[in-house]
Amino acid sequence: MKEFPPIGAIIAAKGDKDLNRYAPGFQTQNCKNVVYDNIIIHHALGMGFLFERTENIKILNSGVYTRDGSDRYISSTADATHFANCKGDILIENCRIESMLDDGTNVHGTYVKIDDIVNEYTVRIALHHFEQMGFQFADKGDEVWFIQKPSPKRGVVNEVVKVKFINEKYSELTFKNKIPTTLSKEDILENKTWNPTFTMRGCQVTKHRARNAMIKTPLKIVIEDNYFSSDMSSIGLRGETFKWYESGAVGEVIIKNNHFVDCAHGGTDDAVLWVSPKLNKDFNQSEIYDSNIIFENNVIESFNSRIVWIDRLDGLIFRNNTIKQTKTSKSLFPNAPLFDIFNSKNISISNNKVEGFVENTKINADNASKKTLNTKNNKGIN
Repeated sequence: MKEFPPIGAIIAAKGDKDLNRYAPGFQTQNCKNVVYDNIIIHHALGMGFLFERTENIKILNSGVYTRDGSDRYISSTADATHFANCKGDILIENCRIESMLDDGTNVHGTYVKIDDIVNEYTVRIALHHFEQMGFQFADKGDEVWFIQKPSPKRGVVNEVVKVKFINEKYSELTFKNKIPTTLSKEDILENKTWNPTFTMRGCQVTKHRARNAMIKTPLKIVIEDNYFSSDMSSIGLRGETFKWYESGAVGEVIIKNNHFVDCAHGGTDDAVLWVSPKLNKDFNQSEIYDSNIIFENNVIESFNSRIVWIDRLDGLIFRNNTIKQTKTSKSLFPNAPLFDIFNSKNISISNNKVEGFVENTKINADNASKKTLNTKNNKGIN
């Protein structure tokens, strides 16, 4: 450790990295029309609810949290809910999610790399995170986006007509139409067919490590009427080809009527809303990635001043929100602005009210973002 924990701290050990997620509470694969209603998970050695290639999912009136009155500190040792390459509609409603060692929810697809171009119709692909080994990226009939460096934009769409499984890391995909002649190794593919709409409503997500919600899907996302308190950013939107290879640049997000309390309190420099793709060095690091977010009618109570931190976003409407400074703790990063905006366009910040913060109530934007930045009728924002 760089420094010792303080006397009186609680230390939790969850075992070897390769083995510490081996037993989800509920694991659901290749299913359809799944409902978990009034299901409580007090402990799981891995994800609480884990879904892969499943269509139409509801988690209702349920929870992942330690038993009330128990002296246990940890519910699930990883994400409370996790959805990998699902489709249809996902709904999490009226749930209590607490005390896990990772995100409240994580919704994503999977990027795979081109490992070899076999012929003008066929490529060999590779999975790149050890926890994805053996995962089924695509099946016959799935549509796939080709994403060719240096641009992160989704390119041509092609339909899979044959899948040849080689081993847990490699597969061959044969397509209906010829692949792009400019395709090269290290370009990536994203499954277009297996993406869901997502709604989280009326939930309480608190007392845990990491983010309340990490969402990566191009289809509609609605996060409303929730109570959030987070160790890191509350809502994260991050597709990435750097470590986990989780795909899903967003295209329609509505975040409204939520109550955020002392988010990003864990010691790292994070924001309530964090939009930050992380693509490897072969990709353009300033090109637009995500788009179309509405963040409205929320109440944010925070001792930290950093509220919004965005990069490579086209379209944010941040309106009618109330931001209040709390005295729960000293600001961890007192020089952080309320808004940090980079490589973005069409950002609108209007009719918001800031109470309590005196210093650093500013909007920080780089020159590219300032060109289309619109601010009006805000109180307490410089």
